[in-house]
Amino acid sequence: ITASANEWRLLEGYYTQSGTAFQHFIIEATDTTISYYADDFAIGGQVIQVPSSSSRSSSSAASTKKFIGNITTSGAVRSDFTRYWNQITPENEGKWGSVEGTRDVYNWAPVDRIYAYARQNNIPVKAHTFVWGAQSPSWINNLSASETAAEIEEWIRDYCARYPDTAMIDVVNEAVPGHQPAGYAQKAFGNNWIQRVFQLARQYCPNSILILNDYNNIRWQHNEFIALAKAQGNYIDAVGLQAHELKGMTAAQVKTAIDNIWNQVGKPIYISEYDIGDTNDQVQLQNFQAHFPVFWDHPHVKGITIWGYVNGRTWIEGSGLIQDNGTPRPAMTWLLNNYINK
Repeated sequence: ITASANEWRLLEGYYTQSGTAFQHFIIEATDTTISYYADDFAIGGQVIQVPSSSSRSSSSAASTKKFIGNITTSGAVRSDFTRYWNQITPENEGKWGSVEGTRDVYNWAPVDRIYAYARQNNIPVKAHTFVWGAQSPSWINNLSASETAAEIEEWIRDYCARYPDTAMIDVVNEAVPGHQPAGYAQKAFGNNWIQRVFQLARQYCPNSILILNDYNNIRWQHNEFIALAKAQGNYIDAVGLQAHELKGMTAAQVKTAIDNIWNQVGKPIYISEYDIGDTNDQVQLQNFQAHFPVFWDHPHVKGITIWGYVNGRTWIEGSGLIQDNGTPRPAMTWLLNNYINK
């Protein structure tokens, strides 16, 4: 950081423990003639619990804390949601363009309803999404760089202040070049815009898991996503794998890709937007049977969010799992028998 006389500045950093226990913390300046004070020093952290040898030997035991979540349906939470799912993500209601379509005029009501439902039913909410090149407010593109930076910070600050119990956040979405990176954020913060956005999310939502989410990084732009995630270092807590277009991939192919992401990035993984769009029941079922056990049994996949579950009300044709009246398709029956009701 850059500081000047008669001014306090916040200096913060992140450290991953490995090997020798933490013992010292050193603050240095580039100029040895400068004197300064450090005040209000604090260390916070998160301890990863290592499972016992008995639990490590069983993949089902290791998976018991994973969630199987879903999204809202046509802008609402269906009354049958918690019959099937134990985590919720707003499909569109929590995106910046939905909440603040007019500058400084917030529409929190749809998001409030989601959080009220989640709190009532004791299930976690994953915010989707803070900064994305799509579904952002149109007015953001007409501002200067400094105004844009202020508005991004205001948006993150106000969301976190209203929903401090947000469990997980897709902080930056689809930033791989060629996807939909947020050009307005780059204009505001420069080439390190992703890190700056994560810093803001860390500042205002310190208790949330901060996720770098991207499109189909299991199958497409796999190496590009890995390079992007590695470049962010400890600014990110986890990575999100959208997993929309996996139809036809084998279990071995999916596992190899997830293993590679873990081995190279070393961050917990969330399957953030899984679906199989096919009106043929057997095709959908066969793909679920190939992919879902890989997600569930992988020790570094922390949760799975399916992207929609009501036929005719999902963004990809044929990706619904139940009919509007609740009649399940075969893939849903298989999920109920093997995962959801276990």
